[in-house]
Amino acid sequence: MKLALTLPQTPALMHALPVLDLLVLVLAIPLLSSTFSPQEGMAVDLPETNFRMQRIELPLIITISMSEKTPQVWIERTRIEEEEIESLLEQRQASWEGEGPMPILLRVDKKVSSGYQLEFIDRIKRSGFPKVYLATQSPSQ
Repeated sequence: MKLALTLPQTPALMHALPVLDLLVLVLAIPLLSSTFSPQEGMAVDLPETNFRMQRIELPLIITISMSEKTPQVWIERTRIEEEEIESLLEQRQASWEGEGPMPILLRVDKKVSSGYQLEFIDRIKRSGFPKVYLATQSPSQ
């Protein structure tokens, strides 16, 4: 008894599977890469805490890093002088598209003194920005 082959010798879908695999990868990489991107700003060593912050929509990220003996202030990836902070915040608030005051996410290096940090937060709040959040990292296990 001879068995008959029911499939054609070269099925058309067999050649299309590698193309479909590539298409899925091309679509999946951009969708996943946004979750892998670091927060904007300079790399700093953040303080550790078990507290988990809620998601903030469209925050302005301000980073304070410590270089040698003086703190440096960065708005996103641009270094600014301390005297310019109020005017830059007013410009950003004018171009902000959200409702209410613009939230500010403050990333402060561990090496920056707490006195400087509190003074900086006070300057931001006196400029009319009541929502200032401090970024932290999870404790290393």
